[in-house]
Amino acid sequence: NGDRSSWYCMINVACEEGDNWTNQIDGVARISIKIGGSYYWCSGSLINNTENDRTPYFLTAAHCGEGANTSDLNQWIFYFNYQASTCNGSSASSNTMSGCQIRANDPSAANEGSDFYLVEFNQSIPNNYGVYYNGWNRTNFNDDAQTGVGIHHPAGDIKKISTYLSPLQHSTFWNGLPTHWRLLWSETPNGLSIMQGGSSGSPVFDSNGLIMGDLTGGYESNSCESPSPAYYGKIYYSWDQNGTTAATRLKDWLD
Repeated sequence: NGDRSSWYCMINVACEEGDNWTNQIDGVARISIKIGGSYYWCSGSLINNTENDRTPYFLTAAHCGEGANTSDLNQWIFYFNYQASTCNGSSASSNTMSGCQIRANDPSAANEGSDFYLVEFNQSIPNNYGVYYNGWNRTNFNDDAQTGVGIHHPAGDIKKISTYLSPLQHSTFWNGLPTHWRLLWSETPNGLSIMQGGSSGSPVFDSNGLIMGDLTGGYESNSCESPSPAYYGKIYYSWDQNGTTAATRLKDWLD
C-alpha cells in the first residue's frame, strides 16, 4: 500500500494546501473498479442530498463505470481515508466499502454529456469511518469558483490535493457541447499538484467547498512539466440535461 505510484508533483492532503478542506477531503475515496475481467483505479466523492439523511450516494465519472454490469458493481471497492497523515508521508491505511448499485449516469460516457456516474452503496457507512457527505453547486455560474481545489487519487495512490487560483471556465472542448468546466492548476507552497490517470471521477470544489463537477480528463501530453488543462463534467449539466429520466440525471436522487 505504500507504493508511491503517482507523479512526483502531487501534493498530499495533509500538506498546508489541505488545511481548509478537511471536510471535503473526508468525502473523497479511491475506487477499485471491476469491468469484466479488468480492474481500474478511479476517484470520486460521497455526495449529499437535500434530505441530509446519509443515503450513501457516491459520484464518479461515467467513463470509469462504462460497461460495468450488476455483478461487477457488487465487486467495486471504495477506499476512504487512504491518505498519509503527514505532508511527506507515503503510506496509509484505509476504510473500505464494497459493492454498489448504479442510480443514474451520462449514458454517453462524456461523448454527448457531462460524464457523471451516481451509485449508491449496498450498505450504510460505519460511523467510525468519519466520512463527510460533500455538498454540490448546480449553478452554471463560475462566480463561486474563482478559486478552489480538486481532491483525488492519482494512479490509485494516496489522496492528493490540487489547487486552482483562476476561475473555472465554460468549455465545449470535450464533445462540442457546454457540458464541462475547464481549469488550469496553480502553483502553491508545496509545488504544482495536477491530475493523473486514476484521478478520473474526482470532484472539483468551489470556494465554498461544494462540488462543481467530476473529472473527465485532459490532454494525453499531461505531465508535471507540462500540465494539461483539466476538464470536469458540470453538476449543472448532470442535474437534468443528460436526459429526461431518473436514470440520466442527478435531480431525482439528490433533491
